[in-house]
Amino acid sequence: SSRTVDGGYVQRVTGLDRAATYRLNARLRCSWPVDKNHQVLIGLDSTGQGDDPKAATIRWTTLPDAYGIWETYTSQPIRPDKDAISVFLRGRATSTSNQPFEADFDDVHLRRVRTDPPDDHPPR
Repeated sequence: SSRTVDGGYVQRVTGLDRAATYRLNARLRCSWPVDKNHQVLIGLDSTGQGDDPKAATIRWTTLPDAYGIWETYTSQPIRPDKDAISVFLRGRATSTSNQPFEADFDDVHLRRVRTDPPDDHPPR
């Protein structure tokens, strides 16, 4: 028989600068080709809320392009509305045809994007 699964993890990152820009980087893989029934998702919420995985404020990205191998992901730039961003990691399968569906995430980190020129190079 077919089984369904929809689960994930959320982490609220606080203490961020509202005027700064950030990007999320991660490595991920899954055990099934991504289609309408099998998805690995990363969501970013600039409001910092982490209680509602169905919130309209979450920008979801479906990944990966291939299955069975580790892929690197870099998000679009994001700025926090206040001082926090929430990161959602999610695996979802509505049909597995008795084959296990696994989603793995590794080396997930949010980094500030440098938007100022380097100090050691004077303007031209």
